[in-house]
Amino acid sequence: MVAWQDGDLQIDGRGIHYYRAGAHGKPPVVLLHGFSNNGLTWTPLARDLQQDYDLVALDAAGHGLSDGPGPNPAPDQSRDDVIAAIATLGLDRPALIGHSMGAGTATAVASALGDKIRCVVLEDPGWRDADAPPPLPGAAGSPEWLELMRTLPTLSPEERRETARKANPTWSEEDRTLWLESRMQFDRSLLDRMPRRPATDWRESARRITCPLLLVTADLDRGAIVSPAGAREASGLLRAGQVVHIPNAGHNIRRDNYPPFRGAVIPFLQAH
Repeated sequence: MVAWQDGDLQIDGRGIHYYRAGAHGKPPVVLLHGFSNNGLTWTPLARDLQQDYDLVALDAAGHGLSDGPGPNPAPDQSRDDVIAAIATLGLDRPALIGHSMGAGTATAVASALGDKIRCVVLEDPGWRDADAPPPLPGAAGSPEWLELMRTLPTLSPEERRETARKANPTWSEEDRTLWLESRMQFDRSLLDRMPRRPATDWRESARRITCPLLLVTADLDRGAIVSPAGAREASGLLRAGQVVHIPNAGHNIRRDNYPPFRGAVIPFLQAH
């Protein structure tokens, strides 16, 4: 069980919701979720970290219980929201763990704050190039995924649960429930603004990161984004980076194959 406490931060006149658990006074860890998720989707990992870390899981703008980003958000709004949250909560040299969109935000925060960040874990960030193939059918950003996101609220509770089971057959029941709850909170107007490609070349941010970084990758044929070639290139760009490949997993690595994900992340945090 994770005894989350929650609250709201006022950042540029918008409410940003956060959840906090673990041991106050221990090293802080900020958890940044992926697109259409929320902070509570980190609960299974938080359960394994809460004895040794002060955990803060943020709901990104338009996600969970946070306000929307506004009609004309700044290009770096997500990065700046996290930087403001770190300062407001008084987190000293936090570690960052991000998945997908959240991994992109973690990359931007770490490149901006330098040694004010202790270390970073990136779970399959959106490090793809303009000529990358389109998402696999059903994967995030695909036409099938967009249709699912738009129709989910129209289904009955029973139909939603069955849809979650079919969409994520190998996940734990807890992960499926958290997945479904996060999508019911998600601001669907963001689907029309969903970036198809990152606005900034990931290489630019990767070169600026000075703290230790763990890049966790998975299988392209299961929907992962970071390719083996991209992982090799990242290894050459990062000053203190390491790459771990988790087999039998796609873009949602920790949900597809949690034990080796946990086995990579916890020793990395302990070492830094």
